[in-house]
Amino acid sequence: MFIPHGHCYLWQTNLVSLHVISDGAITLAYYSIPGFLVYVQKKTDVPFKGMFILFSFFILTCGTTHLLEIWTLWYPHYWLSGIVKAITALVSIYTVFELIPIIPQALSLPSPTKLEALIQENINLNSELETRIQQRTQELEESNYFIEKVLNLIPNIVYIYDLEGQINYGNQSLTEILGLPIQNLKNQGMKLIKSLCHGEDIELFNVYCSQFFENIKLDGLKIEYRLQDSKNQWRWFETINYVFHRDEEGNPKQIISISSEITELKESKMDLLKLNETLESQISQLRLRNQEMNQLGKINDFLQVCKDFEEVKKTLGGLLKPLFAKFNGAVFMLNNQTQTMEILSYWGRECVSLTNFNIDDCWALRTGHIYEANYNYPELYCCHNQQVFQGNNTLCIPMIAQGEITGLLSLYSATESDFTEEEISLAQTAAKQIALIIANLKLQENLQDQSNRDALTGLYNRRYLTKSFTEYLIKAKNSEQLLGVIIVDIDYFKKINDVYGHLAGDLVLQKVANYLKDNIRKEDLICRYGGEEIVIIIPNMSLKQLVYRAKKLQIVIKNLNLEYLEQKIPTITASFGIASFPNHGEDEETLIHIADKALYLAKAKGRNRVIVGSKRPDKD
Repeated sequence: MFIPHGHCYLWQTNLVSLHVISDGAITLAYYSIPGFLVYVQKKTDVPFKGMFILFSFFILTCGTTHLLEIWTLWYPHYWLSGIVKAITALVSIYTVFELIPIIPQALSLPSPTKLEALIQENINLNSELETRIQQRTQELEESNYFIEKVLNLIPNIVYIYDLEGQINYGNQSLTEILGLPIQNLKNQGMKLIKSLCHGEDIELFNVYCSQFFENIKLDGLKIEYRLQDSKNQWRWFETINYVFHRDEEGNPKQIISISSEITELKESKMDLLKLNETLESQISQLRLRNQEMNQLGKINDFLQVCKDFEEVKKTLGGLLKPLFAKFNGAVFMLNNQTQTMEILSYWGRECVSLTNFNIDDCWALRTGHIYEANYNYPELYCCHNQQVFQGNNTLCIPMIAQGEITGLLSLYSATESDFTEEEISLAQTAAKQIALIIANLKLQENLQDQSNRDALTGLYNRRYLTKSFTEYLIKAKNSEQLLGVIIVDIDYFKKINDVYGHLAGDLVLQKVANYLKDNIRKEDLICRYGGEEIVIIIPNMSLKQLVYRAKKLQIVIKNLNLEYLEQKIPTITASFGIASFPNHGEDEETLIHIADKALYLAKAKGRNRVIVGSKRPDKD
């Protein structure tokens, strides 16, 4: 059984107190040091962190031995004290072995003086670094200012936005052109840009943005669209987008958009397109006019070779229809004798105008100018267009040649649209050409007629009789019809010339000729054969009818009242010789000869007689 350690000190209070206080202070100090070491060890850049732990444990064991020294003064637990001391010894020895390899490293650590110098050098380096950073910051600010100044000076709109549509930067042109504060643009972002986009371009703009965001590799993708500026005017822009900034993984974060105004270029292109369209339209119109002129030339050439108005009447409508395919139309010719308009030709549906009307029935003929009427004022239609149905527009163009009206060209539209200037101009040109053709044909007919007429009586002459008799005879043979020949001779005509003079004889001859001309059929032919003899060719009439007709003419001639210079001319008579095809012959020479023989016989038998010819001369 052990005795407390205090018995060794004979329990002297002063001695026991000295040991208690000393060991207690040492224990307290030893226990405090590990706390500081652990705290220092938390610093990340402290070397030899393991030694701090080892030393802390070593000092704790040392402190525990001193604590047990106080404990054993009263309680003799010397085995516990020995074990703690043994642990302390082991830790001490282990610590020594751990310190051996560390000593060279510890010796290599700078001394406080050297460390101070290093710290000062570090301070100097930090100061220099701060100076450089300030310089670079200033340079960067100046560079940013320069770049921003340049961006503000260029006329292009430049702005930077992120993938969420937030605008992070916009140059001065953006605010000046669009008239919006930069803060508003930053707050509302791309939504505000889209709100300024033209309604016709917004869909294209959305598609463009979608394509760019979906395939961000499409750097330099262009688009043209319109934006409304601060003056509410639409401006054209060409915009190109580029990736401006990427994150560490290379994914796009910001997009830079550069927009160049192309309003003038666009307007120039549009003007050029309009000009091209105008030129193409003009070229097309010129081609059409050229085709129309060629067609008019063909019409003119075709009509020039027409022998008479019958040929013109048959062909004119068909020639004009391609020129005026949109319209119905008609061409009228002036009858100089009756001063009325007669239908010459028409095309389209049945003629919607009167086929024969007075000049006063047409406003164009009365005024001498083009006259157009439409369905809005049907009461202003020309009278000859009274058959025009509601909904038609009409165009009347007087055909004038050498200052005189020769006819009328009328067009009838089946639609409610007015006639165009080109259509009116074409109609005028056609009317002029047709007018010249009609005038030339009339002149030719007049000249031909004059060459075929007897100047005194106005009847056809002997030359025309010779040519026409053959045609009548051929027609009669082909149709197996009869053909009659009557030769009329005024009795005692020489006596009238001798007594009253040749002028009176001419008057008698004219009166008889006019009477005979007025009393024959349209298909009959009357000619002055020579002197006072007149030949009448009468188709499709029997001998009996010929005799009846001749006697009727004989009576009426006898009843003519003639005066010359207020002097009454005695009653005149006429003798008639008749021959007929095929009864008396089958050629004109034979028929004329037999009729002439019959006339000679009528004269020989006392005149004022009607004699039918005979085939046998002995019976004449």
